[in-house]
Amino acid sequence: MRIERHPILDIPENREKVTIYVNGEPIEAVKGEVVAAALLAAGYKTFRKTPMKTGLPYIGLQANWQQIITGIVLIVAVLIDILKEKKACCYPGFEEHLTGAQVVFDQVAQDGNVTTSRGMGTAIPFALSLVSQLVSEEKAQELAQSIIFKV
Repeated sequence: MRIERHPILDIPENREKVTIYVNGEPIEAVKGEVVAAALLAAGYKTFRKTPMKTGLPYIGLQANWQQIITGIVLIVAVLIDILKEKKACCYPGFEEHLTGAQVVFDQVAQDGNVTTSRGMGTAIPFALSLVSQLVSEEKAQELAQSIIFKV
């Protein structure tokens, strides 16, 4: 199930479809939606468990799309395959599970089309980074000033 109409959000009709691969199986997604939304829309209720000590859900994804891919807090666990050889940050204590990623300890890490963040306390810098990438750095600065956020 996908949200197609919303009284506040502007959801365009006829959104472009893309294919993502989950454990080798194709899943239809809407360009720009988060991976979790695509999985839920495809009927996924639970995710395959990995042998990680945390027991966190994990999904093997193939990064074959050109749009921006994001992850904050533990959703970074979903992006593990995509993060190979990319700078990434995550919730403290989860770093050892970012196999193949170049772990950084910044509030937000952007490497190409992948942006990750560490947790709820970094949500505003994360959002401003996305605005900068999707619109412009000037718009991100304007937004930061309008909410009285020091960059």
